[in-house]
Amino acid sequence: MNVVLKYFTKVGAHNVKFMIEPNKAVPGSSIATLGQKQVNMKQFCDAYNKASLEFLENTKKKHQSAKIFSMVKNEDLLKSNLFIKMRIYDAKNWELRLKNTSVSNLIKLVIKLDKGCATPGKSTVSSIKKSDLIEIARFKMAEMNARSLEAAVKIASGTAYSMGVSIINDVSEII
Repeated sequence: MNVVLKYFTKVGAHNVKFMIEPNKAVPGSSIATLGQKQVNMKQFCDAYNKASLEFLENTKKKHQSAKIFSMVKNEDLLKSNLFIKMRIYDAKNWELRLKNTSVSNLIKLVIKLDKGCATPGKSTVSSIKKSDLIEIARFKMAEMNARSLEAAVKIASGTAYSMGVSIINDVSEII
């Protein structure tokens, strides 16, 4: 653990965050920030494309019994953008971390919505069952800032509310 902390505190390191569809990274404007940091774009694209496929396979194995895969088409889930957190030390040394797609994107996939509401709180565009939110929270819990499933469901509910999606309470308690 101490080695990792020293590794993260190198002088001159830069943090970069962005989203790209799995296995679709190509040199260009979507990753132009990397060019400014002197990172070889071809090398990054090759590393990301390989890592994203491995990440998706591991996610499928880890959440094999998750209901989220029955609620959403596999093709849609596999086309969802992944979060990328990148730590750049210099042109040849960088670290890549991948995270699953966002809660808002999962909500849109479950209820088959193109985009959220322009005026959340005043109008709604659709509704989602609380049981579906629980499954989304279970899927994303490891990446959320929540200590319990109830807290993760509250975060997902807040995201749905901010998108203009109403929640239908179809469960009495969170199991």
